[in-house]
Amino acid sequence: MKHIIRIAILILFTVPGGLYAFPPGEIQVRIWNVGTDQREALLYIPASAKQMLTPVVFVFHGHGGNMNEMYAEHRFDKLWPEAIIVFAQGLTTPGKLVDRKGLRSGWQQSPGNMDDRDIHFFDEMLLTLKNEYRVNSQQIYATGHSNGGGFTYLLWAMRGNVFAAVAPSAAVAAGYSDMLKPKPVMHIL
Repeated sequence: MKHIIRIAILILFTVPGGLYAFPPGEIQVRIWNVGTDQREALLYIPASAKQMLTPVVFVFHGHGGNMNEMYAEHRFDKLWPEAIIVFAQGLTTPGKLVDRKGLRSGWQQSPGNMDDRDIHFFDEMLLTLKNEYRVNSQQIYATGHSNGGGFTYLLWAMRGNVFAAVAPSAAVAAGYSDMLKPKPVMHIL
């Protein structure tokens, strides 16, 4: 239950100045080569991440959004400074409702879509974090808005055993909801 409450706080509230006194973490942009694509994410890394078991929150922007906007609008690092926060960047992706030509950034929308490029990106990010920091495997979370929320559902369907809880907003699990196994979730429509 405390995991659900923590995710709810992360999604619903942004408090200037933060809630806790903590040693400052590091903000960095990381780049991965995944298949033929160069992928990136903005990471918040707490100062203690190499010494202490550390929760991880993955954050996915909506279609046409980007990692920098998500960071600026959702300062999860201020709300949970002890957690690694990953603001991932999508690639140009055709949308279902808008941007059918795929001129704006987004996330794959179903299993196998776009050769699972974004699932592979998630796998690489998580592997890197586990190799470089003391990731608490019992405290890995995902959230996203709109197309990023849809991708959060897709991660739940395809990598559900990884997550303690998920919190998609303004999204649905279209066409693969039968793949979702019971898990703590906060749905925001």
